[in-house]
Amino acid sequence: MVTNTGLTTSRRRWHLINFTIALLLGVSVLALGGCDETTPTGEAKPINVTGADFEAKVLDAPMPALVDFWAPRCRPCRMLLPVLDRLSERFRGRVVIARVNTVKSRNRELVQRYKVRPIPHLIILKDGKVVDKWVGFGPDTEEELAAALTKALED
Repeated sequence: MVTNTGLTTSRRRWHLINFTIALLLGVSVLALGGCDETTPTGEAKPINVTGADFEAKVLDAPMPALVDFWAPRCRPCRMLLPVLDRLSERFRGRVVIARVNTVKSRNRELVQRYKVRPIPHLIILKDGKVVDKWVGFGPDTEEELAAALTKALED
């Protein structure tokens, strides 16, 4: 049965369940799809980068960078977004926090270069070199990332 919204009853139920889970997790429903494309480096939000601007915004940055390789349908990736927001605020102006959508074809070269398999896949880059990496999302991820970023800043 199709309603006036164009969604089947089961599809509407699925959207309602996702919305409820997002609210319970404290994730903004608007933030589930990504982050602000226009936020410049050093601001308190992660930036979305592509293969075209990765070098300029991440590799050429005068500071360490945390790069999150993610996909829109990946629940752990979406759960990681508030963590990245908090880290962006905490390390504002000292660390670039960027996100790369692994589904978009223009980012495939980056996915291959950094051997991204399971997602979420996070790497810390300093002077263009990988200094640390994580795969997955767990209860201690935020503290581990903060410690690694602090170490990257000190080295």
